[in-house]
Amino acid sequence: MPFPAAAPYRLDQVTAAPGLMTGLWLVQVLLALALSWAGATARRRWWWGLAAGLLLAVALFFTLASWGTSDVTKLSHYISASPDRLPRSEPLWQLLVPLVRLLPYRMAAVAGLVAAGYGAVALLLAHRWRWEAWGGWWALLVVCSPLLRSFLQNGITRQALAVLLLVPLLFWSLGLVQGQRRLIAACTAVAALAHTTFPISLATALAPALWGPKIGDALAGWAWGRSRSPSGGTGGAQVLRRAGGGLVVVLLLAQVVPTALTKLQLYSQRETFFSSYPILADVLRLQLALAFALGLVIWRRGLDPAALLRCGLSRSLLLYGGLLMLIQVSVRTGWLAPITFRLADMVGLFLLLTFLAWIHHYRAGWAVLPPLVVTLQGWLVHRLLGWPLLQCGLDDDFLCIPDRLPWLIHY
Repeated sequence: MPFPAAAPYRLDQVTAAPGLMTGLWLVQVLLALALSWAGATARRRWWWGLAAGLLLAVALFFTLASWGTSDVTKLSHYISASPDRLPRSEPLWQLLVPLVRLLPYRMAAVAGLVAAGYGAVALLLAHRWRWEAWGGWWALLVVCSPLLRSFLQNGITRQALAVLLLVPLLFWSLGLVQGQRRLIAACTAVAALAHTTFPISLATALAPALWGPKIGDALAGWAWGRSRSPSGGTGGAQVLRRAGGGLVVVLLLAQVVPTALTKLQLYSQRETFFSSYPILADVLRLQLALAFALGLVIWRRGLDPAALLRCGLSRSLLLYGGLLMLIQVSVRTGWLAPITFRLADMVGLFLLLTFLAWIHHYRAGWAVLPPLVVTLQGWLVHRLLGWPLLQCGLDDDFLCIPDRLPWLIHY
């Protein structure tokens, strides 16, 4: 049969396997529990081994589960039949074509690796802060979150990767890392080549820094450095670095901004489709659970509004929480919804990571439990136990897995 001209793109080579996928998901929960034991008993080697096992399980689960989604199907087909149809404004994917062709299930495998990358961020945060016992649960809070349904459960992998690459910049903006300018710059540059939402994503990742004091000095110090020659003037090497950095910024913006503006005009004037994912009941319950956890910490720590407003992480939580609610209002009313719903997952990820940093700052690891319970309960009830609603082969559902081994797939 010819490849479909419109979504849903999936026609065949899919099947439902409720037993297999439920088992793989439960393996992730058991590995998170084992990570708690290894972290609490200071078994470092065990912890790293279990963390690798958890990320492997996440990658396998999301690779199989993403196979039946439209974007994964479309991109896997393009990579095989017509690479020229890949977005020219996102040259990273043109460069990755030879590598993706080698992966089992192609773009589905990329989706699985990106999901594992999201889990790895949470695990590395827990390790950096010596809260290894919470690492597995933090990873599941992120990868199973209904806030990331489009990214991790609907195959929006290109944007998901671009946002993942901006996480180091977010951590700098939140004041969680010092230095690492080369790593941050490299990740940000690759993100610019991965998706046309880069200008908006960049501004959103940098937004917490705008709430801090002396932002001009901070940005200047990070972007250009403060090294000076012994005579007090700026050294020649420093001038070259500044010029090179400015040129790179101009080239990245020249690559992305024209297409981004064209898409913005298209979505605002012609596009009518938008998803209701940001206002689903699971998302609203998670927001209530986050608010409940924050309220408990504030009450137990005796924090007053003035103290919270002086805290940069608290201001950032307020910022991302407010942005998410604005997106929800937009989706609910339909005003600019074709644009705003595409930003919900990005804001949701930044909100979750800021929340983890906030509970660490106030030494309240237990505060992850309310949102974690709501997340896992919603996943189990509405995803894994919702198998009768799947229409594998007729629709582009998540959790519709390949019905054959990778080398038997026809793209």
